[in-house]
Amino acid sequence: MDLPATPAAPRRRPTEAELRLWPWLRRRLPSLRFRRDDVLGPYRASYVCHAPPLVIDIEGDRPGDVDAAARAARSAWLAGQGYLQLCFGGAQVLDDPEAVAEAIAAELPWPDNPPCALQPDDERWMRQALAVAERAAQAGEVPVGAVLVSADGELLAEGWNLPISLNDASAHAEMLALRRGGERLANYRLAGTTLYVTLEPCLMCAGAIIHARVSRLVYAARDDKAGAVDSVYDVIARPRLNHRVQWCGGVLEAEAAAMLRAFFQQRRDSR
Repeated sequence: MDLPATPAAPRRRPTEAELRLWPWLRRRLPSLRFRRDDVLGPYRASYVCHAPPLVIDIEGDRPGDVDAAARAARSAWLAGQGYLQLCFGGAQVLDDPEAVAEAIAAELPWPDNPPCALQPDDERWMRQALAVAERAAQAGEVPVGAVLVSADGELLAEGWNLPISLNDASAHAEMLALRRGGERLANYRLAGTTLYVTLEPCLMCAGAIIHARVSRLVYAARDDKAGAVDSVYDVIARPRLNHRVQWCGGVLEAEAAAMLRAFFQQRRDSR
């Protein structure tokens, strides 16, 4: 789209609302680089971020205070350049800047860390995770298995679901693999590792994966009820967190889903 000929408005002093929102943006979205009072083509915006492309405008006391036609033209131009524009009233920001920062975070096009490319050995390691999941089924546990692999392709640890057997709600396959991997390396930080798991991790496991500094996550079946990667939640992709995990989903998904269906069907038939 050609740039309008109208020059950008001259630089101005920030409003009280803009100053109030700034620390909340940095606190809520620390991995995003915002520029204050920045110029895009013919327009000057309260805040601009280029990755992802985002413009935040603080307009008067209420969003509706700005001329509707002028805003429509501005929004159309920004959209043509690929920028998402979010508008808030100054009074809204002053009243609750934290809520405004949360609203901005909710509008971002998650995930902003794209899924990683598949590697030649991904299917082989996922088949091993499926074999490990069978041990959970034999113990009467939901068949989920996980294997942790080093950057050099060495198997570091395995884990399978054991919450019932261990009377431990945290004994998911991923958690056990991470614990054993930490013991093996004498370090809870598992940098450079890849975790293979047969079911999309839940909130608890996704958090542990981030805290353990796992570099890469590969999972098989989606969990549409509790998945925390890209199904129900998007914990892995949150920019506020201090570690980013690359991830791939759907590797041997059909086999993993079939194993889960068979387990639950057998459980229903035995009642």
